[in-house]
Amino acid sequence: MKWHRRKKLERFPHDGIERRISTETSHRLMRAMLDQNRVAVAKPRWPIVVVVGAVAVFVVVGILVGVMR
Repeated sequence: MKWHRRKKLERFPHDGIERRISTETSHRLMRAMLDQNRVAVAKPRWPIVVVVGAVAVFVVVGILVGVMR
């Protein structure tokens, strides 16, 4: 079954269509992430984000120090 599918794919090389679809989805994901960032910046919620980021960095550094020790 797999061999047959591979042969069919070789006969009809529609790799460009798949690549175009993947780039489209990645662009859509990037746009959604940018919209989310814009919303987060627009709302006065950045102190919470900063605190969460600091805690995450602190935890990561602590884990690294514990591993190195």
